[in-house]
Amino acid sequence: MHLELAGRGGATEVAVERQAGCFELAGSWAELSAGDLLFLLVGFVIAFASAWLAVKGFIHLLSRATLRPFAWYRLALVPLILIFWPKD
Repeated sequence: MHLELAGRGGATEVAVERQAGCFELAGSWAELSAGDLLFLLVGFVIAFASAWLAVKGFIHLLSRATLRPFAWYRLALVPLILIFWPKD
């Protein structure tokens, strides 16, 4: 199923990866020790905190600046991609 959904967009791929990870975790739940659960918990907390800080920092950046340089960079990149992208 993952191969069928590949290339449809980031949100779909993230959802499929999350479901696959949960399915794998559920299948190996009996093999996990208390130390493994501690590593999972610490990893979850660190991932949550770093994502929160990244979003907070980006919102703060957008309150002081605009995305205009990023837009111009992307618009300048389009012709280069159209010229140099391999054509099958």
